[in-house]
Amino acid sequence: MKVSIVIAGVSGKTAVSNCIASIQRCAGDLDIDLVVIHGAPDAVFQIRMQGIEQATGDRIAVIGDRYEATPSWFRALFGERVFDMTGGCVAPSPSLNYWGWCVYLSEYAHVAPPVVDSTIADPKSLMGGNVVYSSFLVRRVELAPDDTDLSFHERLLQENASAGILGALELLYAYPPRFLEYIRERFEFSRAIARSRRGMWILLVVPFLPLIVIWRTAASVILKRRYRLRFLLCSPAIVCLAFAQAVGECIGVLESLFISQNRKIQS
Repeated sequence: MKVSIVIAGVSGKTAVSNCIASIQRCAGDLDIDLVVIHGAPDAVFQIRMQGIEQATGDRIAVIGDRYEATPSWFRALFGERVFDMTGGCVAPSPSLNYWGWCVYLSEYAHVAPPVVDSTIADPKSLMGGNVVYSSFLVRRVELAPDDTDLSFHERLLQENASAGILGALELLYAYPPRFLEYIRERFEFSRAIARSRRGMWILLVVPFLPLIVIWRTAASVILKRRYRLRFLLCSPAIVCLAFAQAVGECIGVLESLFISQNRKIQS
């Protein structure tokens, strides 16, 4: 069996090279097709879609370029597959500094191990940076140029695809971005996702987003019984990051409304 591994190279040469090196260390003589496409961070969704289109394997794995592959991840990748698309978890690298932990808990607390193997129906439960697709499934759905991970997964589920989480599909978060770099990314990702949703209701939620984010992160940490002290130390930074996300979502919604209004006028 051949597996394609798609990497959107948006975090700089060092992170991408380290990610590729971890894959090569673990892959051995396994049949993999490595698809690496470089681009800007705010185009990460489009780059992933391009990589999926170029992939030739029987399975297609999409991973973030700030992660390191693990032997467990490769065993799960080539193991027996129950679901059409399978999400995994992301563990913290032992090398993370304080800022790395702030980013990790803000972004990945809900997918930190331990993760129970289960069937899912909510596309938000699938991480775009650690997910494996059946190539047969992906070829059934036309990729849209404005797809995000969330909108793509929503359409796959609408096609009656089966989806689940597999705890053994575990990557390490190892290469956090710099502060301003991550603020910009958080803003741009939120903006792109909000534009794809096109929901006025988001404007009602945005003012409460920092509280929602800190609550969700706290709930994940308490539920998993891990990283509680680190969460307390990182919580001020997590709130600040949530503000960047809130601004991005607000602007994304306003842009989508503006575009929609222009289309109506032109038609």
